[in-house]
Amino acid sequence: MASVAVQLQDMEQQLAAFTPPAKPPFQLGEADYRVAACSDLATSLVSQLVAKWAGGQPIPGPAGSYFLRSTRQGKIVVETRSAEDGFAKLASGEIATFISDRAPTSAELQRLGANLTESRSVAEVIALDALTLLVHPDAPMDTFTLTDGTAKSFSAGPQDSPAHRRAILAGLNASTSANLGGEQAALTDKNLIALGLYHSEGTNLRAKRLAVRSSSKAMALKPSPFTIATEDYSLGFRIVAWTGRNPKPQALAFVKFATSNEGQKIVSDQGFVDLRLRPMQGDIPPEIMAALAAALGVDRIQSAMRLSTNLRFATDSSELDLKAQADIERLPRFVAENHPTEKVVILGFTDSTGPDARHKPLSKERAEVVAAELRRSKVDTRSGGMGRAFPVDSNDTESGKARNRRSEVWIVKP
Repeated sequence: MASVAVQLQDMEQQLAAFTPPAKPPFQLGEADYRVAACSDLATSLVSQLVAKWAGGQPIPGPAGSYFLRSTRQGKIVVETRSAEDGFAKLASGEIATFISDRAPTSAELQRLGANLTESRSVAEVIALDALTLLVHPDAPMDTFTLTDGTAKSFSAGPQDSPAHRRAILAGLNASTSANLGGEQAALTDKNLIALGLYHSEGTNLRAKRLAVRSSSKAMALKPSPFTIATEDYSLGFRIVAWTGRNPKPQALAFVKFATSNEGQKIVSDQGFVDLRLRPMQGDIPPEIMAALAAALGVDRIQSAMRLSTNLRFATDSSELDLKAQADIERLPRFVAENHPTEKVVILGFTDSTGPDARHKPLSKERAEVVAAELRRSKVDTRSGGMGRAFPVDSNDTESGKARNRRSEVWIVKP
C-alpha cells in the first residue's frame, strides 16, 4: 500500500508540474508568411531570426512549429519539415521560404521551375555549420582520415537526430543509440568516435574535436569559425534560404535581414558560423609570402592576413558561386572600414587536373577574374597564382577537387 501511495504522490506532482502547450494565436491557414526549415533549424536558428526581424515572441505550436503575431509583418508561422517536404511545399507555393542544410536535387529544382538554377535570385547562404568528430579528452587520437577505415561506424545518437541525418548526407556509416550522442557519447568511452554538430556544442565543450581529412593526401583541419567559414574543413555545410520564383515581399525582407550584420550576430549567438568577414593571423608559408610580394611587385612584405572566405566558382561555370557572390559584395565595405591603407591580393589555386605547366597560369586567370570584380567596386586589388600547391583536400575525388579550386583573399601590408 505504501508503494501505491508513493506512486500516486509522484503522479500528482507530475500533473502539478505539467504545463500544457500554449494554444496557437491563429490558425495555420491565416498566416501572412510561412517559413519552414529542416532538421533542428526551426528551433535552433530560424525562430530567433524571425522574432528579431518581425518583432514579437514565438509561441511553440504542434510538430516543432512556432507562431508569431507581429505588428510589422503580420501573422507568421515557422515550421519544421523534412528537406524533401520543404522543397515540395516551396514549389507548390504553400510556404514562401525554405531554410535547408542541403542543396535541392535536380528533380526538386525542376519542380521549383524549369529554368531555375542555384542563383542568388532564388537562394541565399545565411549561415554555416559542420559535422564534428568527437572523442574523449584522454583519447590518443587527434586526427582522423575519413578513408582509412579505422572506424567503420560513428556514434550519432538517436536515429532521427540532426547529427545522424547529417552523417548520412556526408556518406558516413553512423550507428544509432537510444540516448547518447555527441559529447555525451564521447565522454563515456575512450575508444569511441562520436558525431556532433558544431552549432550545438557551445564554448564549454569537454570532448576533443578531431582534425579531419578526406584522405592521406589532404590537409587535416579541425573545425573552427575560420576553417568552416572558408569551407576548407571537409565536413562543413551551408545553410541556405530558398525563396523560389516570384518571392513574396516578406520572404525577400526576411532573407535580407538574416544576411545583415544584425542577423549575422544572431547566427553567431546561436552557435552557427556567421558570414561576417574576419582576418586570421598566424604562421604563413614562405611560398605564400613570396607570391603576395610578387603580386604587389615588391621584394618583401611586412605582414599579411588571410580573410575568412574562399571565393569559388559554380560547378562547370565561369560565374562565382552563391557564397562567393555575397562575399564579393561584403569585401569593399570591410576593406574600407578596417584596412583602408593596406593592399588586397587574391591568390588562386587549382586542382591537379591537366598538365603541370597549365596550373599556375590557370590559377592566376581565376584570381584575376575575382580581382577585376573587386576593382569595379573601387578596391585596389592584385592577383597571383599558386597552381596546385597547398591543396586543402584530396584531388582523388570531385568534391575534393572542387574544394581545392579556390581563390583566397589576403590583406597585405607592403
